[in-house]
Amino acid sequence: MANLTKNKIRKVNYRSLGYADNLNDLQVTIIRPNGQNFQPSPNVQNLGDGLYSFSYTPNLSGIWIEKIKSNSNGDDAIQTVVIENYDLDDIQDQISHLRHGGSFQN
Repeated sequence: MANLTKNKIRKVNYRSLGYADNLNDLQVTIIRPNGQNFQPSPNVQNLGDGLYSFSYTPNLSGIWIEKIKSNSNGDDAIQTVVIENYDLDDIQDQISHLRHGGSFQN
């Protein structure tokens, strides 16, 4: 869950239609929960065999929209992700530490 938390890097992988490689017109648009485009738009990296990757750091909690498009290949994908204020795994680790002999620091 770590990559769905506010102020933590989110890495997204995308497989192109037909595993098309070397697409140079993939465009990523990220829409923030307030409706504004995330700036700057992430750069897309070609990982080979039709796999591409981009990353960004969401700075608001809420529903984010991720779009990727290629006019030359016909790709036009959209997904939504929910970004939380806190990483529940981090909170669970802290609770576990307190239950097993953690100490307060003054």
